[in-house]
Amino acid sequence: FFQFKNRRKTTKKLQELDTAKNTFFANISHEFRTPLTLINGPIEDQLASDRLSPSERKNLRAALRNSQRLKDLVDQLLALAKLESGNLKLNIQCTNLPDFLIAHAEAFTFSCSEKHIDFSIAVPNDEKEDWFDQDILEKILYNLIGNAIKYTPENGSITLKGARVDNKYEISIINSGKYIPLEQQEKIFERFYQTSSKNPGTGIGLSLTKELTEVHKGCISIKSEESGFTEFKVQIPVNKNIYSDQEILDNPKNLLFLNYLPKRKSFCPKMRQPSW
Repeated sequence: FFQFKNRRKTTKKLQELDTAKNTFFANISHEFRTPLTLINGPIEDQLASDRLSPSERKNLRAALRNSQRLKDLVDQLLALAKLESGNLKLNIQCTNLPDFLIAHAEAFTFSCSEKHIDFSIAVPNDEKEDWFDQDILEKILYNLIGNAIKYTPENGSITLKGARVDNKYEISIINSGKYIPLEQQEKIFERFYQTSSKNPGTGIGLSLTKELTEVHKGCISIKSEESGFTEFKVQIPVNKNIYSDQEILDNPKNLLFLNYLPKRKSFCPKMRQPSW
């Protein structure tokens, strides 16, 4: 009886410590995120100037790139904390997915041009209505394209593809680079796993991407060819009937709560650029 009581007490303490850890990560991540956002603004303003010398422009671009990298890592910590605490819920909205992909993919053209990477977008346009969580899909997209840029060598290539498969939408990111052996492919979505200790990154991005995809009722896979091309493929359902009333943000039952939600990025389906 006393052993059972002690184990129960220990379990409770571990749960409290885990909750405290998640709260700490969430709070500290929020604290980091605000100054990083404020740093990016002045750097972008300076880069818009025509009076910069080539060396000054190069230094500012490096500062902006590293500041954005830090911000991305903070966002990953926030998403992980939400996942582990069970507070990450779907907010499904109606948007045209091809337009959403094209607009967000264009944000990576500058990073690709810095490494002389040929970045192509093969997403057919249409006028269909898709139901998905914009915030979650944005994190998935940014992680996968960012990862592709990181591991694609100079003068390489990256292709973003989109296709409709039944009631799902299939997103593929294909990049040139090194072949990933089959045994590494099986572990690549494990948290903190890295194919090599020399690789940049923390080993969080792909694990987080897989968990976010599963939260969105989708699936993710990897295929690497010996020719050097690696493809990450994500499939998510885009049919409204797949999601419950509680998960649909535009549902009349949820409209009473909209005024209490934090302001988010909105997207105009008829435009190729996001509306902020």
